[in-house]
Amino acid sequence: MNAPDNPEVLFRTEEGLGLWEHRGKVAAVGIGHSPTARRWDGSPEYSVGGLSLTALRRAIEDAGVDPADIDGLVMDPVTTTGAWWPAGREVPRNVVEAFNPTDDPLDGIAQLSAEWVLGNMPELTDIGFTMYGNGCMARALCIAAQAIGDGLAHTCLVLKGWHNFEGRYYQGGSNSGSALPGRSALHSLWGAPVCYGTALQFAEYCRKYGKSHDMMAPFIENSRRNGLMFPEGYWAQHRPEEITPEDYLHARWIAKPANLFDNDLPI
Repeated sequence: MNAPDNPEVLFRTEEGLGLWEHRGKVAAVGIGHSPTARRWDGSPEYSVGGLSLTALRRAIEDAGVDPADIDGLVMDPVTTTGAWWPAGREVPRNVVEAFNPTDDPLDGIAQLSAEWVLGNMPELTDIGFTMYGNGCMARALCIAAQAIGDGLAHTCLVLKGWHNFEGRYYQGGSNSGSALPGRSALHSLWGAPVCYGTALQFAEYCRKYGKSHDMMAPFIENSRRNGLMFPEGYWAQHRPEEITPEDYLHARWIAKPANLFDNDLPI
């Protein structure tokens, strides 16, 4: 089953729209998370595809639903944290052949497709709606909620998978060349940090609503506290360190108004 990319009409992109028309009618009822590791060990079960299947099945179990009653799948097909499958590297046939492959041998290894997921979850027998939510888990969740509210599906799985190949973040793929088209040249090729787009959005929020960067200190402090209660996470496993408001307020800028603690930590 080929999944289309989400149409922009699904998103509320204008002000003054009032309450969401499906408020109180859609619920998230199950969560599934795979094991985590810094690097892939090369085994099929720990490939991004194998881990995604584990996470989806755990979510189904947590929700207490019958797989046969699931009629929707929304997912982000892009799984890279910034490093891409190296050009010229042989694709491991033992991993490809451990699953039901698609025409693309990197499916389930360096990317995901709805076709690959459905081909490897035979228990999903009634999927009638699929869509890609490119970018992040939050985007995919919004698409799934809207689809359910609009009657396109009743019970929907939502997936965001990540792989972490060796190499510097965002230096592979098209970024390894000497030229990129359009806006990609500005935010990928010429050195703008990854947080720069979000920093611009936050700067506009502060300007429009009279807010400030400093007001985020309690939120950041609590976010780290919550992260330390997540046993699969990096901080809980390797660096059980709290962040104080003072740490946040005195951290160096990365892309003002985003400082060190507003950013991801490359691991």
